[in-house]
Amino acid sequence: CLRDGEVWVAGFNDQINAVTFWIRPGADFHIGLSDDYIRDLPDDMKEWMAHHFVPKYNELYKARTAGQQVRVQAWHILLIGVQPTFQRRGLGKRLLDVLREKVSFGMTASSQRTGCFQVHFFNNSGFAYTGVKNFISRQAGFPLWSMLRLPFQAQAVPGIG
Repeated sequence: CLRDGEVWVAGFNDQINAVTFWIRPGADFHIGLSDDYIRDLPDDMKEWMAHHFVPKYNELYKARTAGQQVRVQAWHILLIGVQPTFQRRGLGKRLLDVLREKVSFGMTASSQRTGCFQVHFFNNSGFAYTGVKNFISRQAGFPLWSMLRLPFQAQAVPGIG
């Protein structure tokens, strides 16, 4: 992410209580699938990534109206996290405000979320739900919701927002 994105932190009293990182437009989540990263995974995880995660993730983008264009041209939020004792104090919102500035100048923001609270938070922050896929593995399963925020001056995309 440091090579192809940005990391931002926020907090109180000179402490880091929240962090977000996102990939810049023109890059994709596949940067996380670099040879250096994949090489260190156990064999069963390599197989799961190649035969389950990547195809399902690609289906999630194909299901969107905005599709591949968003995948390449959007700021893609990989993580936003706030320490539990500091949640609901505006730190997550402040971190998204930085991204909103970028979006307001013509960029789209895209995110995938794994929990209902996260979907609600992003929806309240101007992101629209665009799809969901369920991922399964030997250990557990999880839904992955696709969220999208279009730039302010963009035309409405049918089926989004």
